[in-house]
Formats: sequence, C-alpha cells, structure tokens
Amino acid sequence: METANHNVEQLHHFSCAVCGKWWTIGDAPVEKTDWHCPWCGEMNNYESVN
Repeated sequence: METANHNVEQLHHFSCAVCGKWWTIGDAPVEKTDWHCPWCGEMNNYESVN
C-alpha cells in the first residue's frame, strides 16, 4: 500500500472596512498588512493577520 500525503493550510479571513464584504486567503504571508479588497478594490490595512 502506498503512503498518502496530507497538508495543513492556515486560512486568513479578511473583512473590508469600505464595502464590508469578506474574503479568505490560504497561507497568506503574515508580514503583509496591506491588502486590496477583491470586491471593491479599495486598499485595507490590517494591524495583524495572525
């Protein structure tokens, strides 16, 4: 029997301060604090994405 593989993914959930919609990014870089909202395109700053 072959050995199966698995991976762990950390999901980061963001909410836009302008339009209020949310989105998720898997394994987002923790150092990055500025993100564009994929819904309205506005730049958002997040103090901590941990």
